[in-house]
Amino acid sequence: MATWTIRTQTSDYKRVLEIAEAQRYRGYKVWIEDENGGRIDERPPTNEQTNRSLREIGIGALFWLGPITVGMVGLYLIGVWVDRMW
Repeated sequence: MATWTIRTQTSDYKRVLEIAEAQRYRGYKVWIEDENGGRIDERPPTNEQTNRSLREIGIGALFWLGPITVGMVGLYLIGVWVDRMW
């Protein structure tokens, strides 16, 4: 019986787990290796960095800067109103 090896290189750990699970479902023996060829555990990573898109950064900025701006303008208008009363 011949033995075949398939290698895939990616930095997306979730995608690696999906590929491995799909291959196991098909009946293949699958393991995951690091850059040095050593087997690794298939536990989810603890501190996985996320790559945020420019759109997500913009939405986050609006989420924080919008209410701050509304609050500052509101305080300014209250100040103007109080000055006119006296």
